[in-house]
Amino acid sequence: MSVAYPQPNVAVKGRAVQSSTLYPAEAHRAIDGRRDTFYTEGSCSHTAPQSDPWWRVDLGQPFIVSNVKVTNRGDCCADRLDGAQIRIGNSLKNNGNDNPWCTNVTHIPLGNTFTFTCKSTGTTGRYVNLLLSGEMRILTLCEVEVYADPAGAHKVVQTCRTHRFDKLCCSQTHTWRNPWWRVDLGAPYRVSAVVLHNRHDCCSSYIIGAQIRIGNSRTIGQNPVCSTITNADLKQTFYCSEMEGQYVSVNIKEITTLTFCRVEVYGSRVETEPAPLPPPVPSYNFSSESAQIGGRAVHLVGGRLCWSDALFYCRRHHWDLLSVQSHDEQTQVEQLIAKSVYPLSENVWLGLRRSDGDAVVLDVGEALTFNQWRLFPPLFPNPCGGVGRTDGLWSPLSCAEHNNFLCQSAPAQSSTKVYYYSSKMPRV
Repeated sequence: MSVAYPQPNVAVKGRAVQSSTLYPAEAHRAIDGRRDTFYTEGSCSHTAPQSDPWWRVDLGQPFIVSNVKVTNRGDCCADRLDGAQIRIGNSLKNNGNDNPWCTNVTHIPLGNTFTFTCKSTGTTGRYVNLLLSGEMRILTLCEVEVYADPAGAHKVVQTCRTHRFDKLCCSQTHTWRNPWWRVDLGAPYRVSAVVLHNRHDCCSSYIIGAQIRIGNSRTIGQNPVCSTITNADLKQTFYCSEMEGQYVSVNIKEITTLTFCRVEVYGSRVETEPAPLPPPVPSYNFSSESAQIGGRAVHLVGGRLCWSDALFYCRRHHWDLLSVQSHDEQTQVEQLIAKSVYPLSENVWLGLRRSDGDAVVLDVGEALTFNQWRLFPPLFPNPCGGVGRTDGLWSPLSCAEHNNFLCQSAPAQSSTKVYYYSSKMPRV
């Protein structure tokens, strides 16, 4: 007896590449079989900001694609995927982006998984691309699943097609009370149809009265009935209205023999519930005072936040917390603070945080080439740092303090942003 399992996700065995990478979010993270939607969990791909970013999976051979499932990021930026094109084909011309168009990604809410079906049936290809058209776009994917059959192959595992018992092509129980047959699909599925192939050589009437049941219990009688077989036709299709279950069984409630030759099960895997999203982080919108320092705009923010919230605020509204690179920049920072009309805190946050042991580094990941520590070498009972409102000196501070802070709208020369994780917010 051969059994048709619901279509597999063939993407998990593929090889993924993308147009660029915001390290460490490589392309393969979108086909790791995990639907973790928080970027910090390391299961999402992410390109750098660029024109027309793309992502591609090589399935290894051509497949007939039924649908593509895309999982969006759950911590921010839900609209980044809006309008992405899904393209499927066998060509690598233009990195696969010239392959036939399948469909467009509509808006996927934060952390959700949507299923997309190609507008034309029988879409076949080895390469599946997602392409975002436009300037300075970012393509982030937390999972891409491709459900498909090998091109040229039937959906059913066909080891035998004669429907004759003497050819070892059929199953048969002993004559027994309440005989049954069952297949474990390996996970819960929504079953749309079950196709049963009867014996052609004899005994076709034995199947009359059998029940097809679908459910999650290994005890057959506890699962709901999809249909009861009422005739001895050689091939019958039973529609099960998306009944959910891991087990599909055929049983007869009498003393008899149960025999038939093939079962085909058609359905789709039940989606697991996504992990609940954490409570939303408050959205702050403070006024600020600005000055040009070191070729970039620096903003003295009028609100007070702890160090990590200040970092996230700067990265959401500007670029990052300020990193002071020289004596000239330090002097200009002191001047900006001195002329402020805001009632400032005793210290103002900078992009200073101890990252490892006693090492003193900027939050952009660079060793300090300039410092204005009140004591040097500084003692670090606390890992965060700020600049004094009245004397301009730097001090290690408790990261939980609520202070005003300085943001920069662009990186200092040769600086690169590093990721930071907070329990309240993802890495950014």
